[in-house]
Amino acid sequence: EGVLWITSMIDRKLYRCLGPKEFEVFSQGLGSVFGLAINSLGELFVGDQTGSLFKVDSRGRASFFSPIPETFKGYHFAFSPDDELFISIPSSVGKNFIYFINEKNEPEIFHETMNIVGGISFSPEGELHWIENSREEGCVYKINKNGEKEKIVSAGFLLGIVFNQNGDLILTDLHSLYFIPNNYFEE
Repeated sequence: EGVLWITSMIDRKLYRCLGPKEFEVFSQGLGSVFGLAINSLGELFVGDQTGSLFKVDSRGRASFFSPIPETFKGYHFAFSPDDELFISIPSSVGKNFIYFINEKNEPEIFHETMNIVGGISFSPEGELHWIENSREEGCVYKINKNGEKEKIVSAGFLLGIVFNQNGDLILTDLHSLYFIPNNYFEE
């Protein structure tokens, strides 16, 4: 809809940008907010690093939605085609997790790894993709049609992942954006 949403953990606010240099505070009092997602109904969800998931209505009013694990790094959110909310929570030490919010609005572990998780995204076909970084490489994984974890890309340390409307894959690291056309993975 031409709106860019930005969370600020320093200002503790959610901003709505409507154009270049045109922005406004949309919601505040969200704690150390880091990460957001929008479901198919246009509902906004934001995460407070101290362990709260908020739902923000169309007027900017936030209500507590679910407890989620705390993080000092922030969250990556993605909605499935069925509007299930998935959350990756990176950590530099110990296990890293991807959760989904179940029907009771509680986090449930979907995937755990000793690698550092990054962004998560669903392809236009509805396949979950996520980033894991080991000491040697950054990788993009997906759950294939057989329900198995499959590596599809490896690179340096990766952070973000998203699919555009054409199904092209866009990845980020600390310094660059990478574009992988949707036909790259065709067999």
